[in-house]
Amino acid sequence: MAEEQEFEIVLAHLDGYARVKLRGDLDYPTTIEHAEALQAVTDLRTRVVLDVADVNFVDSAGVAYLVRLAQNHDGPMRLENVPSPVKRLLDLTGLADMFEFVSD
Repeated sequence: MAEEQEFEIVLAHLDGYARVKLRGDLDYPTTIEHAEALQAVTDLRTRVVLDVADVNFVDSAGVAYLVRLAQNHDGPMRLENVPSPVKRLLDLTGLADMFEFVSD
């Protein structure tokens, strides 16, 4: 059985945008336990680039967080290195159009 990866948020302010890397599961327990840190990312008023390559799982609470993030910051929401299950989930929910998808 694989060891559960601790959830982590890595934030870097770069020239004109914020780069955020998420690691671990973006699910209901995570959104509750890390609510303050996730809210700080949502409160950014700049272009956000979100790298989700190391996100292992997203549930409805994680999708709701991504939507809230996309709705509450200036400029288009860019998702980088999106695992195919996460992309498929956003496609199936009809929410993929809220995001710009980029691969390395």
